[in-house]
Amino acid sequence: MTPTNASLPGGINAVIFYQTTIFEDAGSTLDAGVSTIIVGVVQVVATVVCTMFVDRAGRKLLLTTSDVIMGLSLVALGVFFNLKDAKDHLDPNPVVEDIGWLPLASLILFIVAFSLGFGPIPWMMVGEILPPRALGKLIFHFDQFPLPRISNFVYKP
Repeated sequence: MTPTNASLPGGINAVIFYQTTIFEDAGSTLDAGVSTIIVGVVQVVATVVCTMFVDRAGRKLLLTTSDVIMGLSLVALGVFFNLKDAKDHLDPNPVVEDIGWLPLASLILFIVAFSLGFGPIPWMMVGEILPPRALGKLIFHFDQFPLPRISNFVYKP
């Protein structure tokens, strides 16, 4: 496994591919398509901004921070859907209506955290560790073909 595959078990492919479905299932008053666009814009801005911090803050700190924040944001999203599911089966739960913003905030935080560490750093490490003649074959055979497909298969909604 290469360093770039470290982000796959974190759920980035599932979040990116199924974010519209996540927003639809959340039942927010904000349209799912608009929420998806907001997350996409935040991803672009966060990637540009976070690349400035990699050399200053250090890789270990950024990867650890990224991992913790990504995990906490997914836990928050899971708690929201757990409360929503409990509300659907029981009496109306006013807490779910009060935190309807949580899915969008959780995914924005997840994307920012990913852009902080697990997005750019593994790709930088591959370029520094391996010789240039091996990069093309490695990226195709091990990164861009089988492992992302397996990750997508596992995270079906």
